[in-house]
This record gives sequence, C-alpha cells and structure tokens, in this order.
Amino acid sequence: MYLCSSFFSCQTKEKDRLFVIQGEAQGSTYALKYCSTSEVINKQSIDSLLLAFDYSLSTYRTDSKISKINLGDSTMVVDDFFVETFKTSQKIYQETDGLFDPTIGVLVNAYGFGPNQGKFDLNPSKIDSLLQFVGFDKVQLNKDRTISKNSERRILTSMLLHKAIL
Repeated sequence: MYLCSSFFSCQTKEKDRLFVIQGEAQGSTYALKYCSTSEVINKQSIDSLLLAFDYSLSTYRTDSKISKINLGDSTMVVDDFFVETFKTSQKIYQETDGLFDPTIGVLVNAYGFGPNQGKFDLNPSKIDSLLQFVGFDKVQLNKDRTISKNSERRILTSMLLHKAIL
C-alpha cells in the first residue's frame, strides 16, 4: 500500500492553460477563450468555419449564397448552414404568427439600414407597396435545396446571427 500511494503522489496532473484565439469575421472581431491542458482548436479552424458561414449567409457579401438567392438565382443549391437557419427561421416565424419575418429586407433597405444605404422618401402608400414583398410563408426550401420565392423578396439572416456563435 505504501508503494502504491508513493507512486501516485509522484505523478503530477497537467494543469489547464488559457488559450485565446482572436480574429476578424463578419465585419467585426471575435475572441474565443477556453481552458484546456492542450490546444483543442486553432485559429485556422475557426476562421475557415466563419468564412464558410459568410459564404452561405452573409447579406453583406455579394458572392454569398443568400445574396445570390436574393438577386434572383433560383438554381443556387444551399448548404447545411442555410438549411438549418432557414428551418429555424421558419419555426420562429410560425410560432410568432409572422411577427418574426426574415423577409423584411425590402423594408430594412427602404429605411436605410441594410447593405443598400440611403434613406428613401417613405409614405404609407410606398410602405404598403413594399409590404407585398414581405412574408416568409411565401418562401420555400425545395427538396433539391434550392429556394423558391418572388424575385423581389429578400431574406435577411442577420436576425439569426446567434447561429454563427453556435
């Protein structure tokens, strides 16, 4: 028994260290901090994941899947990021009876908050004419992973940015 306890008391447990990964993504910066005995993930892995997310869902990138869909490309095949975000948006849209609506992009742009900067002369009539392009219930994710929608209907994903964090 004495030998056994002496043996274990001589072993030292490796201590956790703080790892910090910082970078730029999605028009901002990020910092990831974690404690571990060894490096679990590296900056390149995080950056490649965030870049893949951007190429799928960033409305500020003209080369992203969502931007191409918003410009009318009905042949764009979406990826898992898009599908998961779309289904989550659809669920929240239904649960809120349409109060949460990712297709309000045309109104966001009209008020000057979207990628198309500039404020327009809005009046009730103009707003009513824009509302015809709002309605997530009129957007469909097809079995072939393409999106069917009216050409003027824009999908905003910035409302679900928490997906980028997950």
